[in-house]
Amino acid sequence: MKEIEPIIKQFLFDGTYRESIAYGAGHINDTYRLTFQKGKETNRYILQKMNPGIAEDMDLLMDNIERVTKHIKGKNRQQTPMLIPTKASKNYYRTKTGECYRAFVFIEHAKSYDEAQSEHHMRECGRILGMFEKDLMDFTFDPKYVEMTKNFHDTRYRYEKLMQAVETDAFGRVKEAVDEIRFFIQRQELYGQLLTLVERERIPVRATHNDLRINNILIDSREQKGAALIDLDTVMPGLAAYDYGDAIRSAAKRVYYKDGKIESVEFLPHLAAAFTKGYLEEAREILTKEEIETLPLGIRTMSLELGMRYLTDYLNGDVYFKKNKDGKNLENARREIAFTKQVEQYQKELEQMVVRDQTSK
Repeated sequence: MKEIEPIIKQFLFDGTYRESIAYGAGHINDTYRLTFQKGKETNRYILQKMNPGIAEDMDLLMDNIERVTKHIKGKNRQQTPMLIPTKASKNYYRTKTGECYRAFVFIEHAKSYDEAQSEHHMRECGRILGMFEKDLMDFTFDPKYVEMTKNFHDTRYRYEKLMQAVETDAFGRVKEAVDEIRFFIQRQELYGQLLTLVERERIPVRATHNDLRINNILIDSREQKGAALIDLDTVMPGLAAYDYGDAIRSAAKRVYYKDGKIESVEFLPHLAAAFTKGYLEEAREILTKEEIETLPLGIRTMSLELGMRYLTDYLNGDVYFKKNKDGKNLENARREIAFTKQVEQYQKELEQMVVRDQTSK
């Protein structure tokens, strides 16, 4: 890949460059795996071209990632993707045309999955999330970074953005999404519940990942144990319910397709239970009783929020999730709606599950 070779030369990689391959299936950044040779030793790295839309201030974002990874490494309990500095001693490289690149040490013997492989897999994913939040419980964010990220999981804000897109209807797409819009309007009373608990000081804000899709959790292929969380762009002040809810949303389901379209979505409570057990094994001691009780609400909240983001992007012309063209944003919104409906049928069971695992060993 000759187009990135001039970029590679800007970083302090160890060894002689051998090859690069496209890597992963991220929706936001372009990612490559690089191989270098130093004598008999093979060193591998991740190089990412960052989407400029991921942050208002790239310096703040990258400084936060560097501080988070160093903090986790200092705990010496889990792996974390450490940044490779540039030859100018920066934590990312900006080209003359404004393109931004960063590099990490590649975590060997670790693999991510787009779908849950087993109950054991889900339990390990829950365990590594609990460890991540525990290791960051004494982490302090830069106040400027906190200000920049304050609306990320404000579901009330996401709903306002959806209603603005509906009112503007810049691309004439509202007529294609009438039922979906109605669904989100009918559930608007849910959007402020978690934030109201924060405002009343009933639950704490803590350092959380905030984009806990199952494929952002690496599993050690040798021992089949949780290894690390990756894609740390969204580590910011948040709620335990956000990470827990997003993980369940992304992995404890099966999606059925017919003719390339979503036919139905099935919620898998046994996978949710496995994740919950692993998560609370690690996080139980740092979470308050009321935090644990909010975890099931986090599942609905995160699915509703992501569904609104997909639908808003569809109505606005597919400008954020740029790869989701040709109706894919609308299709993804429909998937989140179908999943939310399924979860709503299991609310009592989910509430009983987190209470049961709150005290079990």
